[in-house]
Amino acid sequence: MKNLSKIKKIINNSVTRYLIKPVNYKILFFRKSDEEKSILKIEKIRDIEKKKKLFMNLKRKFPLNPLILEKYYSFLHENNFDFFYELKEYINIKLNWLKKFKLDHKFQHLIPWQVFCGSLGNTHNASTLIQAKELGLIDDYPISYINSNKDLITNKTLFTYFEKRINIIKDLDFTRNTLFLEKYFKAPLDLGVSPFKRSYFINEFSKNQILQKKYKENLNKSFFNLTKEHLEEGNKKLARDFGISSNDWFVTVHARSGSTKNDYDYDSFKNSHIKKFNKSIEFIVNLGGKVFIMGNKKNANC
Repeated sequence: MKNLSKIKKIINNSVTRYLIKPVNYKILFFRKSDEEKSILKIEKIRDIEKKKKLFMNLKRKFPLNPLILEKYYSFLHENNFDFFYELKEYINIKLNWLKKFKLDHKFQHLIPWQVFCGSLGNTHNASTLIQAKELGLIDDYPISYINSNKDLITNKTLFTYFEKRINIIKDLDFTRNTLFLEKYFKAPLDLGVSPFKRSYFINEFSKNQILQKKYKENLNKSFFNLTKEHLEEGNKKLARDFGISSNDWFVTVHARSGSTKNDYDYDSFKNSHIKKFNKSIEFIVNLGGKVFIMGNKKNANC
C-alpha cells in the first residue's frame, strides 16, 4: 500500500512537472498579462534576428519586467549573443516589479526545482547563492525551496546538506500556490547564473567573487563536511566495490562530452575530452593515486 501511494505521488508530480509546469506562464490563474502574451508570440518565431529585435523592443517597452528580462537573457545565451551584463540590474528590477503588487516585502531567493531535481551539477548554483549570502556578497534576503518533490530529488543525501541552510517550504503540491511563488520569487538559477551584489552573472563569475573573498580573508572552511555516517558508508562502498582502503587516495575527473544531452554546440564552453587529461591521470597514478572518471555511462568520455 505504501509503495502504491509512492507510485501515485511520483506519477502525479511527473505529470504536473512535464505537462503543466512547462506552460505555467500560460495557465497561471488562467490569465495572461500583455507581457506574457508577447513573450509567447515571440518564442514561436524561428528567425533568430527577428526574434532578437522583437525581444529588444519588448524589453524597451517593459523595462521593469523581470520575466521578459529572464526570457531575453535565455534567448541571448542559447544563441551565443553577448549576454554577460543583461542581468546586471535584475534584483532592483525585480523589487520594483514586486512593489506594483505590494509583494516587495516578501522578496526571497526561491531556488527553482531544476536545481535539486535536474542534473546533479545544478546544485553548484545553489551553493554559490548560499555562500554569497553567508559571506555578505548579496543582501540578506531569505533563500527558500519548495520541497514538494522529495521523491524526485536527484540526490537526496546531498540535499540534506543544503536543507539545513535554507528555508524549506514543505507539503506544497504543484498547485496555484506553487505557480504563484515561482512566478514572483524564483531566483533565475535555472539560467546558469548566480547573484553578486544586486546583479546576476554567469555562475563562474559569481563563484570567482566568492573565491576572492575567501582568499583575502583567509577563509578555508569547506561548504559542508560529510557526516560520520556518510563517511563510514562511503568508505565501505569504496573498499567493497573498488578495493580502496582508508590509506589510499584518489582524484575524480569530470570531462563533459555534450553527447548525453545532445547539446554540444549550445554548451560547448563546458565540454572537453578525456584524452586532454591523460598526462594528469598518468602523473597521479605514478604517484600511487587512483583516478575515477565521473559521469553518465552514455557519456563518450566514460
